[in-house]
Amino acid sequence: MVSVNTVIIGGHLGADPEDKRTQSGKLMCKFNVATSRWDTKSQAEATDWHTVVVWEKQAENCLKYLSKGAPVLIEGRLVVNQWEGSDGKKLSKHEISASRVSFLGRKRDGVPRAAEGDDAAGDGRSTRGLGAGFADAIPF
Repeated sequence: MVSVNTVIIGGHLGADPEDKRTQSGKLMCKFNVATSRWDTKSQAEATDWHTVVVWEKQAENCLKYLSKGAPVLIEGRLVVNQWEGSDGKKLSKHEISASRVSFLGRKRDGVPRAAEGDDAAGDGRSTRGLGAGFADAIPF
């Protein structure tokens, strides 16, 4: 049986990324991304929030160039963290461990980012060739 764990979301940051380090000193950052969907039950647009975790070089770039409201495209895998609460109940939280973060907007000082094809993710890949209107094609 084939098993696939791939997540791709596009949305906007709800707050500035948080700078964190593991006990061994490995850099990570966390941020929440809002995505929109149509809720057929309420007949209205609904927002879903996704926690994203980014590591090392990409974390540095996210901390440097992303801020609240920034549009991003996230590629990664779903991770389920499980633990036991102080009351003995089993708790869990879903997060996206990002393998790639594409910056779709502009960095803080207004200089164009990945939409022009630079390697903002720091992974050697580029968004060059996606077309000038790529970021505008995302509906949120």
